[in-house]
Amino acid sequence: MPSIDYGYDAGTFAPTSPTYNRIGSERCFGIELEYNDISRDWEDMENCSIFGAKEDCSVSGGEFYSPILYGDQGLAAVDEFCQAAESKDFDAGTGAGYHIHLDMRNESAETLKRIALGYHYNKMLWLGMVPRRRREYTYSKSHNWVRSDVVGFESMRDVDQFVRDKDRYHWFNTHAYYSHKTFEIRCHEGVNDAKSVNSWAIAHTRFADAMAAMSVGKITRMFGRKDVKVLFRELVAIVKDAEVTDHLRNRYRQYN
Repeated sequence: MPSIDYGYDAGTFAPTSPTYNRIGSERCFGIELEYNDISRDWEDMENCSIFGAKEDCSVSGGEFYSPILYGDQGLAAVDEFCQAAESKDFDAGTGAGYHIHLDMRNESAETLKRIALGYHYNKMLWLGMVPRRRREYTYSKSHNWVRSDVVGFESMRDVDQFVRDKDRYHWFNTHAYYSHKTFEIRCHEGVNDAKSVNSWAIAHTRFADAMAAMSVGKITRMFGRKDVKVLFRELVAIVKDAEVTDHLRNRYRQYN
C-alpha cells in the first residue's frame, strides 16, 4: 500500500480580495486530513492543490495539510483538494482523522477563556456529532480540565501556563495554542468529502467567534448543565446556516 515517505510543503495561500459570505467568519483556520489508503500517484497532488503532504505514524497512508486559510477562498481550496483526492480514490479508512486548527493569534486572555469555556460546556454536543470510536480515541481523548481551571485567566501568562502541559491528543486541543497559537478540534473522523470538511469549518469558526464575543456569565447561563437538545438549538442560532446545521443534525442522528 502506498504511503507518504517524505512529503512536500503546503503551497501559498494569498487571495487578493478575500470574501466572507460563505464562511461567515474572518477567523483563519487550517485543515489536516489523514488517509489510510492513498493512490500511487499521490505526489501529483502537489500539482492539484495547495495542501502539503507528510508522513503520519497514526495512519498507513499519510496526512495532507493546508496552509493557513481564510475566507470563502479558503473553503474553495478545500473543495479543490477534496475533488482531487476523490478523483484518485483516496480513502480515509478506520482510524484516520480530520483536524481543524482555529486561529487564536488575535485573542486576549479573556476571549481565550471564553472560547475554551464554550467548548468545555458543549463537549457532549460536538462529540455527539462524531462516531463513538472517536470520542475516547487515543488521538482525540476527552479533555481532563474543568471550568475552574480556565475562569481564572487574567493574563497571557496564565494562558501559557495552562496550555503548556496539556496533552495535545485531547479532542479539544488547547496545547496547540502553545505551539501554534491555535485551538485544535481533533474528534472528527477522516473524510474525503468537501461538504463535511467545510461544514465543520464553518460551524467551528462561527462558534469560536460567538464565544469570544460573549461574557463568561452568558456562556455559563446558555450552556452550563444543559442537555444536548438545548445546546443544539443554541448552536443553530449561532451558526445561522440551515445547510450546515442540517448536516450537523444528521451526523448527530447517525451516531447516536
